[in-house]
Amino acid sequence: MPLFKIHKQKVTKVTVRVVDREKHLQELFEKNLNEILNISFLAHEYSTSFGGRIDTLGIDRAGSPCIIEFKKKQNESVINQGLSYLRWLLDHKADFEVLCRDKKVDVDIQWDSPRVICIAESYNKFDIDTADILPINVELLKYRLYENDVLYLDTETYQKVRIQTSKITKRFIHDKEKSETLQKNYTIEYHLQKASNEVRRLFHVLREKVVALDDNIKEEPQTPQIFRSP
Repeated sequence: MPLFKIHKQKVTKVTVRVVDREKHLQELFEKNLNEILNISFLAHEYSTSFGGRIDTLGIDRAGSPCIIEFKKKQNESVINQGLSYLRWLLDHKADFEVLCRDKKVDVDIQWDSPRVICIAESYNKFDIDTADILPINVELLKYRLYENDVLYLDTETYQKVRIQTSKITKRFIHDKEKSETLQKNYTIEYHLQKASNEVRRLFHVLREKVVALDDNIKEEPQTPQIFRSP
């Protein structure tokens, strides 16, 4: 998306900056991870037992483990990398829990809602189709760096597709059910089902007033919090 600067009724297009090294972008995000993504930074280039390195490892405010991968090359399969690291992480929960303790993270880890976040300048059709069809949510974020040190970040949008399921085998169904245990996607309806009639009524009243404040306001259902008594 092009950006424009307005000065005394004159509009000038802001020039896109070329990132000299992808590592610089990764370091920029890591130093400001909480400000940019509301995620607490845990580790840089975190080593896994199979030889790979997770670009950035973090945890969000709801306690969801966050794997963040930066796409460094046009043909790099960043989504597959992120999913591979997610599988490894779910098999090594103790390592992540030790890391959180070392970093003094005071939040309950939500293993039912891990996040895989990909960050790149652009995505091709194969990336978008892959993210769309996966049974778990993979977040595709696009960035642009502009002159005067302006960072623009947006979510890659795509249209959901319907898939013919009449010929799906029992094995596929079994694999899908198994994969769904890796990540739960909580919705507004999920939370409202657990609320009383009065809470639901107040929610709808408040929602209408909040959404009316600005067209850019978006609803983001969060993982249920587990509160511990002091």
